[in-house]
Amino acid sequence: MNRTSFNRWVPDLADPHMAGPNNLAFYAAIGSQLDAMAEKILVGRLSSNPFAGGANPTREGAARLADGRLIECDVQALPAIADQRGITLYPTEPELSKRYRLSRWWQLHKRRGTHKGELEHVWPYFLGLATTMPVIDIVHQAADNSSATWHRIDATGTYSVYRKTPGNFDFDGTSAWWRWFAFVRMSGTGIAGPNTYDDGHTYDDGSIYDAGGLSTAQQRDIAQMFLDWQSAHSECIGVALVWGSSAVDRTSTPTQDPSGWWSLPNGAGTWAKAYNPTTHLATRPPMVQWIYEP
Repeated sequence: MNRTSFNRWVPDLADPHMAGPNNLAFYAAIGSQLDAMAEKILVGRLSSNPFAGGANPTREGAARLADGRLIECDVQALPAIADQRGITLYPTEPELSKRYRLSRWWQLHKRRGTHKGELEHVWPYFLGLATTMPVIDIVHQAADNSSATWHRIDATGTYSVYRKTPGNFDFDGTSAWWRWFAFVRMSGTGIAGPNTYDDGHTYDDGSIYDAGGLSTAQQRDIAQMFLDWQSAHSECIGVALVWGSSAVDRTSTPTQDPSGWWSLPNGAGTWAKAYNPTTHLATRPPMVQWIYEP
């Protein structure tokens, strides 16, 4: 369907004595060419704009043309725009996330290498994927374990910093401020958690341990988004998905569950290994799914 109507307008301009059927058809053909040219110019202008706004699955509030089309480029133009702006697009990244990040490329580059920048780089991945955006934390501990600093982006995209004194994140007894960990809180996002041990499944019922939730490819892309935006003087030690609503509480202190695991790392022998080689018990909470460790 033509977005302009030159094929109707041009014949209407003909003088009555030139309004024969053949002439009107000729004028309509000229108008059709003008319609095609107008559409080509419009597509060219849209090709430079990756995002019309409305960072939600139904795109409420997004800028639209009179015919309802979004004022943004075709999806096929996104790789070219990404190349021009130095933004990596990831294989499993939803289209809405790609558009949102490309529209904020200047802000992302400006804060690249900061924890705020790392959070802002990953958070859009869940646009169009989750019904409610996740809360994402990055934590690092002071070298003397006197404090732990938690950087957070909440479900609305608001950034905040919380400092726990004394520190509550001694991963392996050798804390250093340049080592950091990321936790993506999945509870309430509408994305189901993976199958876990003793969650009600029975032998040979078709379920696979650790399956469900996000695919391996999605997990890989999320972890890589953190790694791509970290600074050269820092080191990401781990990225995990948190499925329990109260797990990895940034305001609490480490406590040990009767079954052996710790709510937060508490030095050597806790989270540094997935299980305790002496007791042969798991050291990490069962509701935390680690998707990256160096």
